[in-house]
Amino acid sequence: MAWLTGGRHRRYERDEFRCHGCGLPTAPLDGPDEWYTVHDHVWQCAAASADNILCIGCLETRLGRRLHHTDFVAAALNDPNYGHHSPRLQSRLRPPLTN
Repeated sequence: MAWLTGGRHRRYERDEFRCHGCGLPTAPLDGPDEWYTVHDHVWQCAAASADNILCIGCLETRLGRRLHHTDFVAAALNDPNYGHHSPRLQSRLRPPLTN
């Protein structure tokens, strides 16, 4: 995609939604994403503002614990088979295996 400015074409670059903690692109142009939504109380416990974006690692660091599948809201975006989620995000979205 390109856009025109001052008679020149420039490449349009989509915002990759970088993590406010570490700078990791949570929605990279190529590769796995960490694009998700958690329950409000989980986000508030992490002291994250509504306009912040955090990767899974930074959210877990702020919470002081590993995320559990019940921390995520029921939404298509949070389906572990949706899109191209990172292995780290997929592992948090799935319920633990039981024997």
